Amino acid sequence: MRLRQPVTLAAVLLAALYGATALAADAPAAADDGHAVAGHMAAGTDILPVARNIDMLIVHGENIAVQYGPDGVIAVDSGAPGDSAAVLAGIKQISSQPIRFVIDTSASPDRVGNSAALSLAGKGLVPTENGFGGNRFQQDDPAPIMAQLNVLTTMSSAGGAGYSSDAMPTITYTAAATGQKDMTLNGDSIEVVPVPAAHSDGDSIVIFRRADVIVSGDLVDMQHFPVIDVAHGGSIDGEVAALNRLVDIVVPGLPLYWHGGGTLVIPARGRLAQALEIVQYRDMVTMVRDRVKALVDQHRTLTQVRAADPTQGFNSRYGSESGPWSTDQFVTAVYQSLTAGHGHRRGQ
Repeated sequence: MRLRQPVTLAAVLLAALYGATALAADAPAAADDGHAVAGHMAAGTDILPVARNIDMLIVHGENIAVQYGPDGVIAVDSGAPGDSAAVLAGIKQISSQPIRFVIDTSASPDRVGNSAALSLAGKGLVPTENGFGGNRFQQDDPAPIMAQLNVLTTMSSAGGAGYSSDAMPTITYTAAATGQKDMTLNGDSIEVVPVPAAHSDGDSIVIFRRADVIVSGDLVDMQHFPVIDVAHGGSIDGEVAALNRLVDIVVPGLPLYWHGGGTLVIPARGRLAQALEIVQYRDMVTMVRDRVKALVDQHRTLTQVRAADPTQGFNSRYGSESGPWSTDQFVTAVYQSLTAGHGHRRGQ
């Protein structure tokens, strides 16, 4: 077990004011079981200790959760395409144990971009006739990729991004048929929970129960408004419902906040989030949804909705005028989601 250095009073106050990142940054981990001291690695790549046996690997702005220990490594999401060498180097810095599972929280390219490389570099666990436990399993190449069935459908469709067969999920599940996937690895109970039609139709959240850490995938982005992928089944109502569910799950570090604790959320991008920040993010998304819905109910066109600036008050924190996901794209996706199938005018 890693031992953390004592946290100073200043670090506690910073953590209370600015979130868990300040606390984690002031409490570096000692190397143990092949785990190197976390920190800056190379340009655009960092490692942040999150909780017991969980680190957050940041590669060019994309967050990857890495759970590690004597049983091996679980990687939740794999970063943007083209970053496989940096991601694998980061995981090797965290643990010398083999990758056992890769979990994709959606079919977004930034979530699955390097899943094939991680899977091929890993060694999955296959039960023998005696089942798991002790040496009663064999290691097999490659490590399995786990995701909602709709992730496989999207990645293998004619309109997919040309993914190889090595990138495809090999363990799939649906909320209706098989429900969530549960496992225990490295002394932690892990729940992979499907989320209906939020960012997309293939979202999942991953809960590490003992560590009290949740990986949100694209449901939460601490740097941007959430991406609503309408073309792949995403919806603003589903996003709000998913955030409400997340709010119900996270636990704040109260009343003794100076002791640390409370649920930590690893978002798609940006800093670690605590319970209060998830509430604030949910409230922001709900307010924008409600503003657009009020305009839709007045039969406003998309051009008129844009002109009304429904993201006012949040633009400086989450907005962007350019880039892969701009404020205008977010407003457009919210409008399209709310008007789908209702015959509203979509004037440009």
